[in-house]
Amino acid sequence: MWNDDDLTLLLLHDNNAPEAWVDAWTRGYPLVQRVGVSAMQSVNERLTAVQAAFATIASQNVVAVAHGMGANALLSWHYVESWTMHKRLRAAILLAPQKAACTSNELRVRFQCPTAVCAGCLDDSDWLSQQAPLWQARFFALSDAVNQQRQRDWQWGMQLMQEMVLR
Repeated sequence: MWNDDDLTLLLLHDNNAPEAWVDAWTRGYPLVQRVGVSAMQSVNERLTAVQAAFATIASQNVVAVAHGMGANALLSWHYVESWTMHKRLRAAILLAPQKAACTSNELRVRFQCPTAVCAGCLDDSDWLSQQAPLWQARFFALSDAVNQQRQRDWQWGMQLMQEMVLR
């Protein structure tokens, strides 16, 4: 086990989505690294952005929370990175990965850390619920499409993160 001082939260947000959720997580956790990506970027550009953000994290223990294209970028990163980097990732929460943007490599990812895949009512819940076990993740259907914007859902996400890390 490690102490809280050696845990960094990596937030990967979709530049085309509201940032209220990422701001709440940033205020709610002491060590945070943020990176934004968009569907307008190539897969390699998104991958490079995640690699650059991860490289700046000094902690050996990282929890990633990713939304939309940020979730797709995390999937790409996980597919190409080394086992040494994978060992630093202690947990991951993927909020609404974009099916249409998933590459074949992103579909083949297998997480070795506790991982959650979350979908709102406007997301493709059927696909995400089928894909989650393939990524070795637990699936959660959230109450509505703006779930990550609401205070209580931010608190639920922080509680989920704590449970995953303490596993």
